[in-house]
Amino acid sequence: MPSQITFRNVSLAQSPSTLFDVSVRAGQIAAISLSSERRAREGENFDLHGRTLIAGIDDSHLHLVEMGRAFTAVDLRSAESNERFVATLRSALPEKNGWIRGQGWDITSLKGDGPEQRPTGALIAEAGINAPTVLGDFTGHSTLVNKSALTHAGIDAHTPDPIGGRIDRYSDGTPTGLLFESASALVLAKMPPPSRADLRSAIMLGVEDLLSRGITAFTEPGIGPGADSLLGGAAGEEALAIYQDLAESEELPIRTTLMLLFSGLGGSNVKDIASGLENFGRARPLLPHAFLGIDQVKIFADGVPRSRTSWMKEAYDDGTCGHMTIEGSSDDERLRELDLIVHEIHRRGWQAGLHSTGDATSEAIIESIIRAQKDGRTAGHYLIHGNYLSESNMRRMSEAGIGLNTNPLIRWMVGQGNDAKLGITRARANQPLRSVLDAGIPLALSSDAPVSEPDWKRIVVTAHRRDLRDLEASPNDVQKISLLDGLRSMTEGGARQNRTEGWRGQIQEGFAADLVLLDRQIDWNDDGSSLLESKVQATMVAGECKYGSLEG
Repeated sequence: MPSQITFRNVSLAQSPSTLFDVSVRAGQIAAISLSSERRAREGENFDLHGRTLIAGIDDSHLHLVEMGRAFTAVDLRSAESNERFVATLRSALPEKNGWIRGQGWDITSLKGDGPEQRPTGALIAEAGINAPTVLGDFTGHSTLVNKSALTHAGIDAHTPDPIGGRIDRYSDGTPTGLLFESASALVLAKMPPPSRADLRSAIMLGVEDLLSRGITAFTEPGIGPGADSLLGGAAGEEALAIYQDLAESEELPIRTTLMLLFSGLGGSNVKDIASGLENFGRARPLLPHAFLGIDQVKIFADGVPRSRTSWMKEAYDDGTCGHMTIEGSSDDERLRELDLIVHEIHRRGWQAGLHSTGDATSEAIIESIIRAQKDGRTAGHYLIHGNYLSESNMRRMSEAGIGLNTNPLIRWMVGQGNDAKLGITRARANQPLRSVLDAGIPLALSSDAPVSEPDWKRIVVTAHRRDLRDLEASPNDVQKISLLDGLRSMTEGGARQNRTEGWRGQIQEGFAADLVLLDRQIDWNDDGSSLLESKVQATMVAGECKYGSLEG
């Protein structure tokens, strides 16, 4: 690349009716001026004829290792019936290790002979498969396995449920093959791990895909020794070492933040976290213009409503309320352990991101963070998902500087799937985005890929339209946000979440030249159509074109 380049006649989202010139030098934005001023600029000049230039997208909650691994797994996202599920599996072949991996099925689309007609391993047998098979659902919180996989893992009627997880069973106690939350680790731990070469390939495949979409930064939300129950179980310590090696050899072309995970999908406890952080050493924040930061800790505090594993204040349709997946045998014990966990992370100077989908869980986390912050420090701790927040919850979050990271595409995908379990009114209250912004809560939108596709344009538009996969948006939905608010939540919001808002996430002089050029001028006042129709022409990171072309 030339020492300096200037984009002429560009449209910026914050002032779309005016054209600007933006100059880039030494990996940073060197100057911004009105195009009408026509100053002489050094280096190479590109006339963009009014096309839109935006700050690089930050997908601030994205499982890159498992997203890259999903490219080589059986894709079950379109298996919307038993017939489609079985037909897709019939063509599946074992990998070199003799196991079959799959990803993306939806528990609300399949029926089986398990309790409440939940799917079982019999569906895998129906496809004529004998090889051990592990199929993760699209949420990452349930796994369907066959009898061969259960045998390899030594799971039978006498196997107890692990802390923070559940083995679905027939009436006689025999496992059905459906595993919830941390119970997935019982099988994933027995599946032969991918090689270092396979993991590195998955990471680089994922990075290439992200850059093609205009994503210049991401947060890997759960990597390390506790990742054995998360999605495909591959984001363990080997993957952590690969990220560090790539950064050290300057082969990591995208801003990356890692969240360490010590206790998996369930059973989080302060002992594991304290020893894990002690062994790892000091937090390593993403420093200005660097590419790798490791300064966050991921905690799974509950599950998901579709499995009734979110802790809710009001009962589900079956009369239960769920509970936190934190270690403990009662709500009181789990609340005390949560306090200890948050305090331990906070006192060591790390940032906590806590998975919370139930309203009771969110409230407990908010109060734990407030108690930990009595030392006068705010560390940018945040809720992940935070689906059902009350006005009082949001007020407390704002006062305490607690952020929210949530995923509009998952809400869209779930659609009416939780109506029966939660009731329509409560289910529709999911993700009160407008109220979150009005309360002054730092908001970051993300994909949670491979749970949903890392399509930032669709995420922004879905947050604006508030529609669902199986239901049109209500014109009276007061939680819609503007396209520009959605965009800010995927640029400035991601940078703020990672405490790097002083040097990236905006098109400002002195900020990192992480930029995305779209192939047209975007109308930020329409219904999102022009954004969805646009294509990423080029992606720049640190002033270098990493995807596409600046010409044409």
